[in-house]
Amino acid sequence: MNNQLIVLKRANIEKDKKLKAEPYIIIIKLPFQPHNLRLTYASYKNGRLVQIDELDAAEELISSSEFRGKSCKGFCPTDIKDLKVLLNQLKPIDYQANKEIVIEEYYKQI
Repeated sequence: MNNQLIVLKRANIEKDKKLKAEPYIIIIKLPFQPHNLRLTYASYKNGRLVQIDELDAAEELISSSEFRGKSCKGFCPTDIKDLKVLLNQLKPIDYQANKEIVIEEYYKQI
């Protein structure tokens, strides 16, 4: 019985490690931004912002901006590029302290 619990605990730890290597998505609503933003981080642990999508109230895609270093691919309006600089300083764990702007957060299953 005790060995089964240890095996299950190790399996859960391994599952968490694999999950934290997956892309992590946070949907936020900023007071000064008219639309919701879907932020995609390379992984929960890494915390590198790789994509910002603008969503309407029905969560339909308005615009998508994909970032690789300082370059941007897709529809990259100036306000999103400016926001990227600010949001890139935050890691996924930082949003847990500010729940009033977070709508949803989840791992992206590829």
